[in-house]
Amino acid sequence: MNARTALEIAARLHELYYGKTGGEAVAMLRKQHAEIDRLTAERDKSIVAAVAAEREAHAAEIERLRAEYDRMRRGDFTPEEFQNLCHNLPPHCTREAFAAGCAEYQRKLFGEQK
Repeated sequence: MNARTALEIAARLHELYYGKTGGEAVAMLRKQHAEIDRLTAERDKSIVAAVAAEREAHAAEIERLRAEYDRMRRGDFTPEEFQNLCHNLPPHCTREAFAAGCAEYQRKLFGEQK
């Protein structure tokens, strides 16, 4: 008797002893486990791809900033570009909010000017 025949006999005896519902439950659990494994692998691949894309985006931004910094250090910036470095506002910040923040910071540094 080979291993497969022994397993088939054991499965059949198990089915007779516990009934078909036991075997069906085992099959259902195995199927669920396989689906969980598939979904986990799919999720892991998505996470790895997202992390890789984010890493590439950050690397590109770092290179852009390094090049800009090198230009500034060499003195290749025009006066307007140099001025714009100080006023390069994020999208959520208005010029008015920036000016108010500058005024507040200057008050902290130098006190009220009369």
